[in-house]
Amino acid sequence: LAPKNKLKISGYLNVLSKDYLEQRRQFGKYQDSILEFVMNEDIAAAKELGNYDTYISKVVLRNDAEINTFFDYIALYREINGMRAISSWNKKNPALVDKTNKIILEAYEQAQFAVLHLEENLDHGVIQAINVITKKSIILIDNALHRHNKKGCFFICSLLNLGEYFMTSGAGTTIDPNSSAGKSALTLLKKHLVKIRKAKEPFDPDVRECVREIYGFILRAGLLRNHSVG
Repeated sequence: LAPKNKLKISGYLNVLSKDYLEQRRQFGKYQDSILEFVMNEDIAAAKELGNYDTYISKVVLRNDAEINTFFDYIALYREINGMRAISSWNKKNPALVDKTNKIILEAYEQAQFAVLHLEENLDHGVIQAINVITKKSIILIDNALHRHNKKGCFFICSLLNLGEYFMTSGAGTTIDPNSSAGKSALTLLKKHLVKIRKAKEPFDPDVRECVREIYGFILRAGLLRNHSVG
């Protein structure tokens, strides 16, 4: 877990936090607008992830945390018209992008699957973390995760690069490395680690295969059963 870089902590974490709140607000409005489009893919996605109950013919999602993870999978890791589902939607609906949300939506289209080791809670919702895949130390801003203070745990998510800091797509799974389910999730990740480190694009087939297996395991094993959102 030793990072390849030495992280420089900004002296203006409060400024970054204010920017994060505005970007999160714009992002939330955008996600609300695409909800129907994304969830139209629910049955096909659930059959891929294994959370489709054939007996009752329904997608099984038990809480908001599971819904967010399911949404994340469809939007960022399913292919429509040869590209990310979300990229396909944006291409057909260019009016959704304006000067207020352009930065966050460009970051969303390039979001990268990540497994973070949570190192330290700093001020203003800032968390120092190590991206296990890239081996880089990063500044993550996430107020909800900061409040829960999961130092020492792993966090599976999709990262949006906003220059001086990162934020998540809104979905994430905290992994306790000492629990049996946590060990299983990390073992599953290890199987894919070499391939996804070599991936040149966030939508690389090897990345998508890794995400499909890990997100599927998270939903089937109930790892988000006790997760709260916000």
